[in-house]
Amino acid sequence: MQSIVPVDRHAIETVALDAVDLSGELKSEEHPRELGRQDIWNLLGGMEGINRIESNSRVLIEMAAYLERWHPEATETAEELRLEAKRLEWHVQRLRAAESNHCLDLHFHSYGQRAAISYYLMVQRVLALYQHSQEALFGDVQRVLLGTPLAR
Repeated sequence: MQSIVPVDRHAIETVALDAVDLSGELKSEEHPRELGRQDIWNLLGGMEGINRIESNSRVLIEMAAYLERWHPEATETAEELRLEAKRLEWHVQRLRAAESNHCLDLHFHSYGQRAAISYYLMVQRVLALYQHSQEALFGDVQRVLLGTPLAR
């Protein structure tokens, strides 16, 4: 858990929930997105923020794999996390390609928002997994992912 790098979880949540509801389902046309390109860039912190999200997604996978070893019932959620991490990685690759082609400003809002959605969903799943399977560590996991990091 000490490998988690600080991210603005409120900003990530804001960007994610602009496009999906709390369950992760895309919002209908009745609830249009409100954030503009610059809003998404500012909230996520540009490519530096995306790199932090990507780094943390790897740690979330490790955390799920740890639980999976001790709690076989965690296998399905761990697999869902791996799939979501692949989606996040795909969006980050698209952003890096756009950056190298000097058109990041055209694509950041779309791929950046999708990366934020994937990360948001991953955090929610890891929290639920620890709350259900490893209650003793849940408080620490919650503090690291949603609040103050653990002292080193």
